[in-house]
Amino acid sequence: MAVTELMQELFFNPINVALLSVCVFLLYKIFAGGRKQPEPQRPPELPRMKRRDFTLQDLKKYNGVDDERILIAVNGQVFDVTRGKKFYGPGKL
Repeated sequence: MAVTELMQELFFNPINVALLSVCVFLLYKIFAGGRKQPEPQRPPELPRMKRRDFTLQDLKKYNGVDDERILIAVNGQVFDVTRGKKFYGPGKL
């Protein structure tokens, strides 16, 4: 008799049904939903360049096509924007 009374209390009381469904959902998220998708492998990063002065002819070869590295000069300063290849890559800017 005690088991049937417990089941009636759990499943016929709306508050208990709501709490039970929240508990089941949280248990699902903990055990089944916690699996992470594997991150895509990033290409290996290029080694840092030594500081140096560039001419316009030197910069032209660092365009992402002729060389993997992409360099941009702004107001006399040269920036390595290779990490933003999707934005600064060939034909993008």
